[in-house]
Amino acid sequence: MQVETPRSSGAGSVTGRRILVIEDDTDIRATLQTILATEGFTVETCGNGQQALSQLSTSSIPDLIILDLRMPIMDGWQFRVQQRNDPALAQIPVIAISADASAQAAAVDAAAYLKKPFDYTSLMNTVDRVLLAFDRRKLQSRLSELDSQTLAMRRLKNAFISNISHEIRTPMNAVLSLAQLIRDGLAGPLTNEQTRYLQVIERNGQQVLNLLSDVLDLARLEDDSLEITLDDVNIAAVMHATVSAVMPQALAKRVDVQVYVSEKLPRVRVDPVRIVQVFRHLVSNAVKFTEQGTVKILAEAQNESSYVVVHVCDSGIGIPEEAIPKIFDGFYQVDHRLERRHQGAGVGLTLVDKLVRLMNGHISVQSTVGAGSRFTVALPKADN
Repeated sequence: MQVETPRSSGAGSVTGRRILVIEDDTDIRATLQTILATEGFTVETCGNGQQALSQLSTSSIPDLIILDLRMPIMDGWQFRVQQRNDPALAQIPVIAISADASAQAAAVDAAAYLKKPFDYTSLMNTVDRVLLAFDRRKLQSRLSELDSQTLAMRRLKNAFISNISHEIRTPMNAVLSLAQLIRDGLAGPLTNEQTRYLQVIERNGQQVLNLLSDVLDLARLEDDSLEITLDDVNIAAVMHATVSAVMPQALAKRVDVQVYVSEKLPRVRVDPVRIVQVFRHLVSNAVKFTEQGTVKILAEAQNESSYVVVHVCDSGIGIPEEAIPKIFDGFYQVDHRLERRHQGAGVGLTLVDKLVRLMNGHISVQSTVGAGSRFTVALPKADN
């Protein structure tokens, strides 16, 4: 072989990459070492397989082995048997070199084969190709390992959330049940002030239960265990029921809630339970972030569109432009201060986004700080 001018290796940076050359011919061994070292590899050499095994037992693992098949003491085939039986060495890629035909060398099960004599270009192209393929396999293996670890951690997290939710839900249900009994007068007459206290207990207790349900649903969505049942749903009925549910919140803040949804709108193909959950969050948020003014709910269905579009609009505080791309991220809060005025865990919009997409719809938002926000949900029309 003739040493040629070094060229840029196609296998990426070779800095720190090690190659072990196992070759009994001193001239070929020296030539290989010169070429590979010139290309930037760290090169070690051995004269036979037995020497190589001894050297590998006391040194760091190389990235590649170039292996002559015809050698004294321990030839290439015998070396490969020993290499494959050693878990620490089995994954090192091997380029076999021999004067034999490639069919005779196939039994060595190498990543590539070079027939002597070979030139500089063939050698380096083969080295690049084998290292690149090996790097890809390592990357795929690492990604698979990370996926498995991520899945295990997600399952562990969701199991923890489920257990904690159960531990909180059980006593909270007991508290709410007792509050209901007391409010119904079963523990004696109440003053107006005591009744107001009980209402605060019930309202906040129910908020805790709703938050637990949302967190559990979000966990199930993340590991694809949340099941939905699609059905034909009257969206007008959903919107009127949603407004009735949030009306006490709106009346307390003196926010005017207006609904412009025709009963003649086409039905939508969604989960009847989850669609209520979606709009409960959107309308409740609209009221929460509107100190004074109006919340409007509008729906439309164009003949040429396969969607019914629902807009939830408010005249509230609005969302900064830089925060809009993040509001559907889990547990994100536009205002991160502990003393922020509008409380919340940042779960609702994430849940809304995932549920809408799970029901084959999509959601978008437009907002101006100080002027309000418009959340638009497009839901697929029913077939009939």
